[in-house]
Amino acid sequence: MAITEKMRLGDIEIRNRLIRSATWEGLSTCDGGIPPELYGIYNELADGGVGLIITGLTDVCPYDIGIKGNMRLVSDGVIPEYKKLTDEVHKRGAKIFSQLNINRYTRVSGEKVGDNEMTESDIALTVEYFRDGALRAYRSGFDGIQLHLAYGWLLNRFLDPNKNHRIDPYGGSTENRCRIVLDIISEIRKALPCFHISAKFSFFHSGDVFDTEEGSRVVELLSRHLDSIELLGEGSESEGDRRADSIYLPLVTPIIDKIGCPIILTGNNRDLNEMERIQSEYGITAFGLCRALIRESDLPKKFENGISTRSLCRACGGCNNTHGSRCVFNKKNF
Repeated sequence: MAITEKMRLGDIEIRNRLIRSATWEGLSTCDGGIPPELYGIYNELADGGVGLIITGLTDVCPYDIGIKGNMRLVSDGVIPEYKKLTDEVHKRGAKIFSQLNINRYTRVSGEKVGDNEMTESDIALTVEYFRDGALRAYRSGFDGIQLHLAYGWLLNRFLDPNKNHRIDPYGGSTENRCRIVLDIISEIRKALPCFHISAKFSFFHSGDVFDTEEGSRVVELLSRHLDSIELLGEGSESEGDRRADSIYLPLVTPIIDKIGCPIILTGNNRDLNEMERIQSEYGITAFGLCRALIRESDLPKKFENGISTRSLCRACGGCNNTHGSRCVFNKKNF
């Protein structure tokens, strides 16, 4: 079946079309170090047969911690631990990307600066932080990086017309609001010409509905400069039945032909037959899974071996309140 067969995501060969979408574990040390439990989670995922793992949030600004327990690529000191992580994952046959992120721009003094108050010098430093994070990811053995453009984090706020009120070259038009992301991509390309650059983008809301028109313009523009793009919604209460399968497909289908790079669709991808249908009908390149893999880390192998065609995950959200984002139905975790 197409979902469980080898494929290429840009220039990277992956053993199947199943991708572990970035999932926050909150287990890293204060400097971004990786404890044994976190190695265990990633090894378990790789052993379970997933094609590509995207790490949880990884901070790149030395003065900003997005959430306590985030991974951090803000110094060379952690590179040996991250190299051990990528080696372990590769040994088990999976590929791995580091998801790079900043929560709030924070100056050396510790002053947190509002997005609309950031100077162009602040923006230039932000670009450098992402470039340096990508360089450390490369030196750590990651197969690529993913820029976090979702869920209201810093770069998403620049892209969102409801939050970006700047009147300089980084605000106003779609092109201007995308400028900071394009600058980051450009700087990473200069430093690492052949390194895979992906992005995770969540369509923003306008009131209680998705702003699909502006979101589509952003996706179309950025996709011309990316090697892959992961697309999904924001996960808010206004999005209808959030337990439905492949819930965000309707956001993507109207613009598939205008997206200039491989598409990763994320959002309740739990049923193998449904993913096969979507891949065949729409040509979606790959599928991001989060909670389904929290419930069953070996779900890809179950699909491949014909043991199962649907995840046991109920989309209950109980994993959000556990240590390390573990499934409340898996007794081995407690």
